[in-house]
Amino acid sequence: MYKVYYRELEQVETLSDNVMEYLKDYKNQERYNQSINAWKLLSEKLNSDFNIKLENCEIKKTNNGKPFIDGIYFNISHSKDLVSVIISDTECGIDIQYVNSKTNHSLMAKKVLSCEEYDIYIKSDDKIGYFISQWTKKEAYLKCYNDGITGFGDLRDNYNVYTEKLVDKQNNEYYLSFVIKEDVCTR
Repeated sequence: MYKVYYRELEQVETLSDNVMEYLKDYKNQERYNQSINAWKLLSEKLNSDFNIKLENCEIKKTNNGKPFIDGIYFNISHSKDLVSVIISDTECGIDIQYVNSKTNHSLMAKKVLSCEEYDIYIKSDDKIGYFISQWTKKEAYLKCYNDGITGFGDLRDNYNVYTEKLVDKQNNEYYLSFVIKEDVCTR
């Protein structure tokens, strides 16, 4: 079982003390605002879809430091004006990235993509879109499995990650990828 949510940023003042503990170290106001929005989305969806009040829960951490609640795993991500959350009964990972057409991804693509993926990138008509989609797949995978892979280039495009292209109200493009720990990721 899993559910994926995303939405645009909104004004959020504060959340419960157990959540605010996760936000106390943010020095960058933009990142803080994105993170508090993601936690608010998590809190709302746990309440509405799972009848769980986050403020009444002890937020624990796995051995790898990922937060969870008894029997419920979750992961959050944020980029520019969108936040995303995955909630699952097994470990999971999610990543969302804004497609910034002004950024030159060529150097990073050489470091992040496998040789096969880099060949596809070079031949692609949408290099930025391809690169960002691959980045989010790898990031979601690493956030889920955290299994000691030494670099993004070590990951191949054969893991079970679902990816979707999104557009916000200002027509900004994003890629959202998620994975859950199971043999096949279906939606």
